[in-house]
Amino acid sequence: MTEIQSILKACTDAEAKSPPLALATVVYVEGSVYRRPGARMLVLADGHHIGGISGGCLEADVVHRALGVMVSGEPEYVLYDAHTSNGDIIVELGCKGAVGILIEPACASPARDCLNFVASFKANRGVGAMATVYQAEGIGQAKQGDRLFYRQCGQTAGNSPALPGDSGWDTNLTECIRADMEQCLDTGRAISQCYGFEGGIAEVLIEPVHSPISLIICGAGQDAPPIAHIAQLMGWDVTVTDNRSSMLEPTRFPEAALCAHPQANPMVGLDMLDARTAVVIMTHNYAQDLAWLEHVLPSTAGYVGLLGPRRRSEELLLELKLPDLTVEERARAQARLHSPIGLDIGSETPEEIALAIISEILAVMNRASGGSLRNRSGAIHGGVYEFVPQHRQIKQVSKCPALV
Repeated sequence: MTEIQSILKACTDAEAKSPPLALATVVYVEGSVYRRPGARMLVLADGHHIGGISGGCLEADVVHRALGVMVSGEPEYVLYDAHTSNGDIIVELGCKGAVGILIEPACASPARDCLNFVASFKANRGVGAMATVYQAEGIGQAKQGDRLFYRQCGQTAGNSPALPGDSGWDTNLTECIRADMEQCLDTGRAISQCYGFEGGIAEVLIEPVHSPISLIICGAGQDAPPIAHIAQLMGWDVTVTDNRSSMLEPTRFPEAALCAHPQANPMVGLDMLDARTAVVIMTHNYAQDLAWLEHVLPSTAGYVGLLGPRRRSEELLLELKLPDLTVEERARAQARLHSPIGLDIGSETPEEIALAIISEILAVMNRASGGSLRNRSGAIHGGVYEFVPQHRQIKQVSKCPALV
């Protein structure tokens, strides 16, 4: 179970007893740090915590502050900066960086609204963005901890749903944040931004929110259980499908959804594929692999992988029947196939092969190269987060492109 899923479960379990809880969120970083914006930690009344917001050097101080927030009921923002008086707390980072943490009561809005919004993407698949105000000066009704939520509707390119309700904020601020939310969805990168306008300043984290990866394993042979097991450790939703019902034993695939299908139609019983869906085809049956490819390659699945040697996959692609696609569409569909499947890490055993496959899926979903970090130029987290230092640049909302 992933960190955020553990936090959501703990909050749900605690609702009946109504104990005080606090939610700590990384909302700003500068320099190389262990966790990125959006990392969260739930603090319990006894001082125990679920999740983490650093490599261990910040947790004790954040827990202490969180216990105070439980008493006061007011959110607190703290910036741990190696250049200031609390710099000794993050000396273990060894990077002279800065980390901003927002600490809020977890059982009350808006922190609870944040957790509910994140949880909604598991039941109702999709993508969206969330904006969190972590510092505010003179902006009227918008205050520290307030959030805006943005859910992208449907599969149509360019679909741009409105923000829910009237935030009561400055209209220019709302529209400018919405423009940056759309940028966040386009790039898949979180943005930490400082907005300035007549009468106030708002420092805001904008982060993408999406459904857990849904993994469909086509084929329940002996090499399938390790893939399902690792995926479940990652918090992914796992479905195993096979036309041999005898292979779909719950003892072989605990916690996975099991789907027996007729040989002629492998998609029976499966939900619609989307950009957060990964399909791994490993039936060890040529005709079954071909049927799966014909169904999946033209779909919107974010990842399609096929087990087997390159020569076999090339033969399968030549036999594909995709009559509804143009020549160009067919070429794009075939180019989406990952085969041979997995990253090149010298895998030999089923467990090693499973690790290579899961790693490749994660790299594709995160738009990462999958190469060695030692060969990467620039910051190792440069592809997932962009910050605009508060003291260097303020984005004036009166000049926001969304308003031009």
